[in-house]
Amino acid sequence: MIKNRRKLAARISAAAVLLCLLLGLCACSAPQAEPAQGEKLKVVTTIFPPYDFARQLGGNLVEVTMLAAPGTEAHDFVPTLTDVDALAQCDLFLYVGGMTDAWAQSALESLGDAAPRAVAMCDLVDTVEEQPLEGMEPEHGEHGEDETDEHVWTSPRNAIAICRGIAAAMQELDPDNRAAYAAGCDRYCSQLETLDQAFADVMAGSVRRTVVFADRFPFRYLADELGLTCYAAFAGCSSDTEPSLATLAFLTDKVQSERLPVVFYVEFSDQTLADAICAATGAQKLLLHSCHNVSPEAFAAGVTYLDLMNCNVENLKTALQTERP
Repeated sequence: MIKNRRKLAARISAAAVLLCLLLGLCACSAPQAEPAQGEKLKVVTTIFPPYDFARQLGGNLVEVTMLAAPGTEAHDFVPTLTDVDALAQCDLFLYVGGMTDAWAQSALESLGDAAPRAVAMCDLVDTVEEQPLEGMEPEHGEHGEDETDEHVWTSPRNAIAICRGIAAAMQELDPDNRAAYAAGCDRYCSQLETLDQAFADVMAGSVRRTVVFADRFPFRYLADELGLTCYAAFAGCSSDTEPSLATLAFLTDKVQSERLPVVFYVEFSDQTLADAICAATGAQKLLLHSCHNVSPEAFAAGVTYLDLMNCNVENLKTALQTERP
């Protein structure tokens, strides 16, 4: 098992090398100006949520690029020279802003006055520190300072605040189309409010408030918003995939003792642990999608954050409202 923080250190080192290579490319660059009349606002994002938010808010006025290739694990992303160049050439850069994006923060600092307007999602909402759940597999290696839980977009209310921040940046960069960005933001935030109400309706009809993740747990903000009690095998950004027998036994016992009808897994999981717990308990295995990234097929089909989260509503409804015999 490889510790995620070690991977992070490797990513930062790789980015440092790329930045050195790119300095000559960027040293003579001029600060970003407003898009020319009829030219689209160039937006670059690290992962899927801000990518989808930007295209929903900007529509035909923006050209949006996502650095993490569809189908890749977002936590394993290592920037290439092309990625750093894309950052340097864009008008607006959207990223998470936590430890995982340390490379991006270094890149922005290195670009100086030539850096694009940048918006970190973690700066737009109230954040909380990562906290281990009862029974969770302990992380390996030394612990440093407390780390911010970066998965802020999993709460629809946070998504609304994030989108308003992104729309404000678009309006500043492209004032000629201020009204269009405002209208796009109002329309999309209305849809996010409908999503938030759908989650509230699930909770109103629930017979329990406990869920088990036989996987990582990137849903702290959604769980806090809904008042869920959660148990999971690994932390949200963990790269560990093999739990101890003690963790397996703990989660299996929770499913049995709480008579839970569903065991959740997250996207890109091998589902081995979920399969084992379901085989032992008779529970159903369902996906709760964190929206970090999507498969190449889903990306090509134009899947959206709302598509994924509405599926989460239905699967959470099954988990919380189904009476288990």
